[in-house]
Amino acid sequence: MKPGAKKLGNLFCFLRLTHSYKQDYVALLAGYENKRTYAKIEQGEIINIKLDRLILISKVFSCKPYQLMFLSELPVFSSKIKTWDEFIDSMKYNSQDMNVKIIEIIRESFPKYYNLYKADLLAYSTKA
Repeated sequence: MKPGAKKLGNLFCFLRLTHSYKQDYVALLAGYENKRTYAKIEQGEIINIKLDRLILISKVFSCKPYQLMFLSELPVFSSKIKTWDEFIDSMKYNSQDMNVKIIEIIRESFPKYYNLYKADLLAYSTKA
């Protein structure tokens, strides 16, 4: 299992849980016959995801493929996280520049969570 695949899988799992989606649902929208292959992605067992599948998965989560790839490289996704509170709390370990990029992605693709955590997010974009 490659660390990058595990991080991407953890990100997918996080997004799926925060959207209250089942693996079957994401798998269906991503063009998989059943949830087995998608579950392997979340578990970090699949290293290479075809671009067309990545595009479909990004649409399920209302974001762009490059945003998924950027977020999946964050240290927080080295392990499984389940809530936005955990994600926001992890931002204290990032550089200000990194947080500005993260906040832009959240504002653009996850407006519900941006509005919910706006004060916390903006504090991380201006830390010294």
